[in-house]
Amino acid sequence: MLTLRTSEPQRHSAEGTFLPSPDLAEFVRCIEYRETLEANDTLYPLAFSVFPFVSFYLGSPCAAFEYDRGECRLLPQISVVGPCDHRVADFGHGADFRTLRVVFEPTGFFRLFRISPAEIRNLAHDGVDVLGPRAGEVQARLCETRCPGQMVEIVEQMLRTWCTNALPKSAIQLAAHRLLCCRGRTDLAAIASSLGLSDSSWRRHFSAEIGVTPKRYFRMLRFEHAIGLKLKFPEWSWTQVCLESGYYDQAHFIADCQAMARCTPSRFMREVAGMPAPLAEAFYGQAMQRQERVRGGPRPQGRFLPVRAA
Repeated sequence: MLTLRTSEPQRHSAEGTFLPSPDLAEFVRCIEYRETLEANDTLYPLAFSVFPFVSFYLGSPCAAFEYDRGECRLLPQISVVGPCDHRVADFGHGADFRTLRVVFEPTGFFRLFRISPAEIRNLAHDGVDVLGPRAGEVQARLCETRCPGQMVEIVEQMLRTWCTNALPKSAIQLAAHRLLCCRGRTDLAAIASSLGLSDSSWRRHFSAEIGVTPKRYFRMLRFEHAIGLKLKFPEWSWTQVCLESGYYDQAHFIADCQAMARCTPSRFMREVAGMPAPLAEAFYGQAMQRQERVRGGPRPQGRFLPVRAA
């Protein structure tokens, strides 16, 4: 099943989000498919990304303006992206754009591939260089079908080949899950103490498995939660959003926004508002979805998660 959408500036588009199979759920958070037949000259912000992900571009390439490099480039057909703790790029695409994005759980990428997300942080890397020739074989198989469900099966088959050598669960995974559930509102020192780790060991292990330090991760989650709240409750004032997200005051939040999104909160929200609704929710609305699950909301039936209408 796939939700089809049509809009004036961007006709004949399709989006869908799939839950992973039960045997992959501890590694993979979700698999997203997006298809757009018409070109779009707009560049959309990638201000931050908590989870590592792999994107397979199956039609026209994805173009990105990368701030750190100060130039545009076409991203690799298979792009591996680690956690992004600030606005690293703005991205756009041409006609016949099709992409399948595999989003990993906080320690899922590290456990499956035995590669620290810190090594791929804040940049899109070539998937074949990072994951090896198997990734290229999957890309070729994905290009042979137009059915998102079949694409998900192909990717999951690939991921299972890594599962046999996956690292076991660690205490860092539990700590990361606790931070996700608390949406960045908890005592980091208390978590480290509960794991029986010294401050230096806690920071070292967390950075290796998650890709950023605990403090940086905490900051990313808090900012993500604030943006998610504003998306869900646009009528809320920024003061309300800041208090609910755990900021000391609005000035504290504005400083974080300038550092992570490279602009003021109001300007950033205008940029996000210009994104297709499913894309904005995929990148910036995840915090609210997690909050609903933590509060006991029903888990969607089946593997397909319907896209919320704009």
